[in-house]
Order: sequence, then structure tokens, then C-alpha cells
Amino acid sequence: MKVPSALFIVLLPLILISGTTVNDGIDSYNHKDYTTAIIKFQDIIKNDENNDPAFFYLGKCYLKTDNYDEAIDQFENAIDINNKNAEYYFYLGESLAEKAKNSGTFKRAWLAPKIRHAYEKVISLDKNHIKAFMRLTQFYMIAPGIMGGDMDKARTFSRIVIDMDRVKGTLLLAQVYKKEDKPDSVAYIFEQLNHDAKPDSTYLEFYYYYGRFLLKRGKYKEALDKFKKLVEISPENPYAYDALGDGYRALKDTVKSIENYTKAININENFSRSKKKLTKLERKNE
Repeated sequence: MKVPSALFIVLLPLILISGTTVNDGIDSYNHKDYTTAIIKFQDIIKNDENNDPAFFYLGKCYLKTDNYDEAIDQFENAIDINNKNAEYYFYLGESLAEKAKNSGTFKRAWLAPKIRHAYEKVISLDKNHIKAFMRLTQFYMIAPGIMGGDMDKARTFSRIVIDMDRVKGTLLLAQVYKKEDKPDSVAYIFEQLNHDAKPDSTYLEFYYYYGRFLLKRGKYKEALDKFKKLVEISPENPYAYDALGDGYRALKDTVKSIENYTKAININENFSRSKKKLTKLERKNE
């Protein structure tokens, strides 16, 4: 029987959707078209309830759109089908953590062990999952003791991260020492890393945070040196010029401070932090 052309036009979207593959959904996800991606993954699941990648990416879509409850449900569905995939547990932990940030104290206390368990499961499946080790460090550092926080464990896990990635691990350990109000320990590990630091993108965050640390300690010229390296490594980064502007401002070099805040704004006209500082300096000079 010949299908009328008008009816074919109506049915065409359904025909196309019914042939949707996980890769089609991933393509929409990668293009940040989360609404379309959700429809595609839901269609796949209707036809295959054991398709754990479809559940996983559906969860990622919901996470991107801040629908944490749905994201949690979908990651748990993926895990029910395949409990050997570390990424499924990692993103479950991410969703639980985001939900905790937007919850009250009692809800956070209920979610805390679930978050920790998710990340612990990741490293039990993948001993080299650096992000999971970093999340566990942050969990132990930030969570109150009653919710599982433990500064000893935070230090232990941050040192494991150092073995995996010296820069990331050092920055993490610096956060732990800062939380413990140990500025001399922060200074020591920063100085140790600084001996081997090179002017390349690997050390970008290090130069930024070390510079900020030096600035707070009143070591303005040393801080300025780190901020100059930032600009050298990342000349199109507004944060680099903003930091350099702060360095010059600390040294009371208003002209160069204004110059660098202006450069930051020229790179990103909506860069509010430099705009506010520039406005204050210009008013001061009137």
C-alpha cells in the first residue's frame, strides 16, 4: 500500500527516532543540545532496557541541565546493568555532590556517605582515576567530622594524587594545609614545586595559586614574577592579566595595573572582576 505523502511527512520524525543509536545521542550531547539528546536516549531505552551507555549519557544530560534527581536515577540504572564501569560511579558521585550543595544540613548529612561510597567504588575499579582521588580528598577536607570528614585521610589522598600528577596533587595538599591554617606548610610545598616548575601550561594553575599565596603574604615582587609567567604561558587568558594587574596594584604601580586590567577586559568584555577593579582605580585617580 502506498503511504500518502502528507502522512509520510508526519511519520518521518518517528521513523528517524526509532533508528536512533547511542552515537546519535552522544553527538547531540557533544553539541550541547541536551533536550534532543534526552529524547534520543529515552527512545533507545524504550527499545533496549539493558542499554547501560544510554542510561549513562541520559544521566549526563540531566546533570548538565541541573536535574540532579533524574541524573542520580539514570546513573543508578546504568550501574544496575553494569556495576563494573568506574565512570558510572564517578558521575553518580558528581550528581550526589551537586545535590548536596543545593540541600540543607540534614539532607547533606544523609547524602554524604553515598557520595563517599560512589567515589570509593570508582577507585576500587580504577586505581588510576585521579579525579576520584581528588574528589575524595576534597570530601574528607570539607565534610564535617560527623559526616565523614577526616583531615588525616585528606592529606593521605592528596599525596596519592601527587604521585599521579605532582602539580594537581601539590595544589590539593596546599588546600588541605590552608584548611588546617598551616601557611608555612603551604609555603614549603609551593617552594619545592617551584624549583622544578617550567613556563608551560602544565604549571598554569600552580603559578596562579602560588602568586595569590605570595600576594597575601606581602611578597609582592615574587608574586608579580609568577603572574608574569601566567601571561607568558596563556597570553589570551583574562585571569592572567587580572592577576598581573593585582600584582602591580600591590606595588602601587597604578599605570601598569590599569593597563593589565584593561587587557583582561579587551579579551573578555564581560570580565567583571577586572571591570570592578579598573573602575575603582579610575575613580581614585580622578
